[in-house]
Amino acid sequence: MRPLQRLTRKARPDRDPQLAHYLEQTFPTADAVLLCSFGVDQHGERSIRELQRALLDAGFASQTTGHLIRCSPLLHRSGRRRYTIGSPP
Repeated sequence: MRPLQRLTRKARPDRDPQLAHYLEQTFPTADAVLLCSFGVDQHGERSIRELQRALLDAGFASQTTGHLIRCSPLLHRSGRRRYTIGSPP
């Protein structure tokens, strides 16, 4: 098990090697995991906890899951910390 690393709010990709690794991927694996977490219900909503759990199960570091969810171009925040796939209605 990897030792925990603390991230501050001002963490930048050039200072965090884990986050920089995810941003350099040509095909964003995080977006594929987030898309698969919706399953066959592509029009449904998922909570941030459900999306974080999917990323953690796929092997992403717990410190970066929130950032990957907030920055994903696939997801739209619909309110009450719920996310849907696609652009805002």
